Amino acid sequence: MDKRRRGISEETLLLLVLLLIGLSSLAAAMVFSVVVTVAVVGKPVPAVLEVVRSPEVSLTATPADGEAPTPVEVETPTARPPDTRTPVTTLLGITSDTVDLGGEITVNVTASAEAPGIGAYTIDVVYDVSLVRAIDCTPAIGSCDDIAFNTRRFEGSSVSGLTGSLTLGTITFGAATSPGVATLDVQLVKLVDPSGSDIMATLTDGTITIEEAAPTPMIIVLFEVDPQNCKFVVNWTVTGDLKGTVELLRDGTVIDTSTIIGKPVSYVDSLTNEGTVTLKHQLRATNSVGQTVLSKQTTVTTSCVN
Repeated sequence: MDKRRRGISEETLLLLVLLLIGLSSLAAAMVFSVVVTVAVVGKPVPAVLEVVRSPEVSLTATPADGEAPTPVEVETPTARPPDTRTPVTTLLGITSDTVDLGGEITVNVTASAEAPGIGAYTIDVVYDVSLVRAIDCTPAIGSCDDIAFNTRRFEGSSVSGLTGSLTLGTITFGAATSPGVATLDVQLVKLVDPSGSDIMATLTDGTITIEEAAPTPMIIVLFEVDPQNCKFVVNWTVTGDLKGTVELLRDGTVIDTSTIIGKPVSYVDSLTNEGTVTLKHQLRATNSVGQTVLSKQTTVTTSCVN
């Protein structure tokens, strides 16, 4: 009898323990629910935040008890404006050249444009005043102004658009009396098509090379006649930077060719016929491409006695 009561008591005790554990869990859950509910009801704090992916990122608060969601505004970055420049090939530049010490030279401001063409332009040419000075400035259209001690500005416009290979103007420079290389810097201020849209361009700078002039080629010639021995002697000297040849002709036929520059050259033309003869001798200097740059000639009538 005592053992049966003891066994029942142990089972009952076990059931009570399990019941107490279940009640404790239920109570904890109820307390958590009450806390969350109080927090939501007492103050409009969102219980869940939900990120919605769309073209614009936004956050939406989802409150409890069926309240309307409150959107959270997020600042959207400003989009970069599209490039409105007309995608055509345009070249702007200035020609290069060489001038003697103290001389003058004219260079061209050039352009090359495709359709729809150049509607308006403002271009500056900045030059090295230590070596050159601008003497004159002539625009093809529009104007050319002296805007600074070392800058000439070309401005022009066209309703229909300028296309093809163009000369926008010219500048004449005076060179210094000392050698050097003066830079010509092309700077783009404005370049648009006839609709006013910007045009992209490739710029090409120029130079003016100042150098000492080469001496002018000269032929110093002395014709000598020795009729007693039937000989006709020609002596000559070529000075300067000829870079070519000197030919001796008799009656239009080349009888001698020399490439000696700066040294005396002598040619003896022996005559074979006795009696009185008339000879036409010519010295002709040619450059490296065969062009005649100097010519000296003489006609001699003499008697030849062998």
